[in-house]
Amino acid sequence: MKTINKGGEVFATDPNDINIQQAKLDSLLIQGKRRVLAAREFVWTAVSTLKDLIDQTFERIHRLLKSEVTQRQKIAYVNELHGLVTSHLDP
Repeated sequence: MKTINKGGEVFATDPNDINIQQAKLDSLLIQGKRRVLAAREFVWTAVSTLKDLIDQTFERIHRLLKSEVTQRQKIAYVNELHGLVTSHLDP
């Protein structure tokens, strides 16, 4: 323990004690870490969703190219697919 002389009185301080500013800083750092982790999880979820959307789009285009429908029907289907993808990307 360390002693501090203030105005004639002697106070014993614990070296493990922290001041209010340090406690605030620690709290802000912990909040920041939590927010970064939450943001990271959100980004990875969005990336995963986007990957699923891309995979589904390529699968549908692949099936469309193999199908025996008319060119006009293929164009209509691609336009519908474009609308579907756009609606998922622009909430």
